Amino acid sequence: VRNNATTIASMFGLEAQVDELMAGFDARIEALAAFAEGKNAIAGLCTSGSFNILGSDGRCSIISVEIGFDNLGDGDVTATHGNESSFELVVELDPDYMFVLDRDAAIGTDGAQLAKEIVENELVMDIDEPLSAFSGKTAYEMAVEGFAQHRSQQQWFSVEKSGKYDCRKFGLYRTTVGLDSGIGDLFEHIDAPNEPAQTAERVGDLTITRAQTQPNEDQPKSQDNQFLLIGLAVLIGVVLLCAAAVLCLRIRKRRIRR
Repeated sequence: VRNNATTIASMFGLEAQVDELMAGFDARIEALAAFAEGKNAIAGLCTSGSFNILGSDGRCSIISVEIGFDNLGDGDVTATHGNESSFELVVELDPDYMFVLDRDAAIGTDGAQLAKEIVENELVMDIDEPLSAFSGKTAYEMAVEGFAQHRSQQQWFSVEKSGKYDCRKFGLYRTTVGLDSGIGDLFEHIDAPNEPAQTAERVGDLTITRAQTQPNEDQPKSQDNQFLLIGLAVLIGVVLLCAAAVLCLRIRKRRIRR
């Protein structure tokens, strides 16, 4: 990586900035290497709707060579874009981690299928596997518990294992509010200066927290604005009707004179 950065910088006469940009790079690699010790992974590339497995001798080699993940897809893979693979093989290899490069998104291919849509499928996403992070509950069970609190949508939607509402088709795409610190607060990074009071209600094994709604001070202003717009629209309509009537009268008088 450092050699590539130096080579590219030399094309633009920016060699002096390489050291500044690469500051702490080695330390980050060492931290990642410590984390990767004893763990395995698959490095993949999505292109033209296909999923390819990458070896340790090309792009993304940093994952296995420098950082040290055991690349389960390594072997006779020498193609630039990797070797086309099946998700049955991914399930068979059962990697601890998957690192996927979305080539079509990177080069701006029009109408391309996103890597997320290709990789997150029924074979790869096992929603019935007990998860230690959720005290042995499965992803499906957690989805059911979460949706139980989303009462306003339950008359239209549901949480299923297949079909239209397969819960593997939905999820958090990305977040810009900051990393989860582990305190269990979904809104920990969101400022709420006028946060309403809350009450807790016990429903079966779940505790549902409800916000006590407060009157909206801006609502009267909003209603006044609506009435003003309606009145203005009516006034414009009356003016247009009067203008049309006057025009008709003038045309009629001209015809009578002739």
